[in-house]
Amino acid sequence: MGIKLDGMTDILSRIEGMANTQQAKEKALDKGAEHMRKKIADNTNRKRSNLNKEHAADNVIVKKNGDEVEIGYSKDHYYMMFHEFGTSKMSADPTVAPTFENEQAKTQEIMSDAIKKELNL
Repeated sequence: MGIKLDGMTDILSRIEGMANTQQAKEKALDKGAEHMRKKIADNTNRKRSNLNKEHAADNVIVKKNGDEVEIGYSKDHYYMMFHEFGTSKMSADPTVAPTFENEQAKTQEIMSDAIKKELNL
């Protein structure tokens, strides 16, 4: 389970012709992804704990694939999907979706600032 963070396409397309764009994009993605990863980890309910396993909050991971980033729980914590979406016997108690909604603007601001800094704008 993961989320895909986008929304920087317009900014990135405007700076394609500038020097160091690839480095700027990578730094922006890294900074934005780390902010979102940390917020998801912070918002993960620690009351749901299994004493035999590391906590899901400590296993929020980032996967990069080109200009796309996925952020979510490691595959060992697949069961967090049941909390996120609910089941026939359990109501949804989402963490990832509300965190994404609440932090999307801040994450884009962080990414924009990283691009501006890298390109000396």
